[in-house]
Amino acid sequence: MAHADADNEHAEHAPMIRLRKADLVIGRPLPYPLFDRDRHLLLRANSVIESEEQLAELAGRGLFWQPPTDATPPPPDPKDKTTGARADAWRPLNLADLKLPPGTRISLQKLDPGDDSRYTSHFVGMLKDVSLITDVPAPGGELAMFRQGQPLLLRIFNGTRVFAFASTVLFVRYSPKPYLHIQWPKVVEGTDVRARSRVKVRLIAAATATTRDGKAHSHAVVTEDLSAGGARLLTMIALGEVGDEIDIAFRLKTPIGEGTLRLRAQIRSTSLAQPGGKERVYGVEFVYLEPTELLALEGFVHMMDRDGAPA
Repeated sequence: MAHADADNEHAEHAPMIRLRKADLVIGRPLPYPLFDRDRHLLLRANSVIESEEQLAELAGRGLFWQPPTDATPPPPDPKDKTTGARADAWRPLNLADLKLPPGTRISLQKLDPGDDSRYTSHFVGMLKDVSLITDVPAPGGELAMFRQGQPLLLRIFNGTRVFAFASTVLFVRYSPKPYLHIQWPKVVEGTDVRARSRVKVRLIAAATATTRDGKAHSHAVVTEDLSAGGARLLTMIALGEVGDEIDIAFRLKTPIGEGTLRLRAQIRSTSLAQPGGKERVYGVEFVYLEPTELLALEGFVHMMDRDGAPA
């Protein structure tokens, strides 16, 4: 109870950030305590949400976490064998040491009451210990609106690590191009990502492609193999040309839960499955992945690679 009391006491004096169900991955240890809308502790750090039913019940009470300030929440215990899943440690990272290349995608989520809009931005540069500089997202061609002091949650995948932190907008500038200065974070939490192994699967998925005239059409496809970076699809219907982007939705079923992933992918290759046949093979790469989506894929692939198809 001492730990739970400490978590609650800390929560009483700090802002709480609302989460979506999609922010939580079934079967993965929580890197932070989880609270309800009344600031009551739901789950301690390192706890595991074991099923869709449990996640739905928690979501009904409201899902909130408290960004770290001067103190870092305890990382998951790598020796925790409660669920049989490996507990990957989230730990404090130094933002400057990550050496982000210009153009790195950054997920920006507003943290205003009633507005948790998410945008994809890109890293421009940094002023160490002062600010992180990103471009201003322009979904649909129109600049997203941000204000000075805007609270944000940032999520970044740099190729080897997933990390996240809460911050605020220092100021917005529109010359020589629209960009944001985001306050340098006191604490960044991150975890390493395993190598992208590829496993054989047979998952039925829905692929949605958009034609040149702007019309969307969806088709059932078979996902023949899968990695955290992409997939191989089989279909009788043309999905597009190399370089085109499509949406893919499929369910991942594991012994500890089941959920649907909806991902954006870019076609990297296309060919006939058999010479003279009608079935086509598409090699696709997942793009614009949220860190939670990446972790869900990586965890599923690791389990399949270790244990084979789930019962």
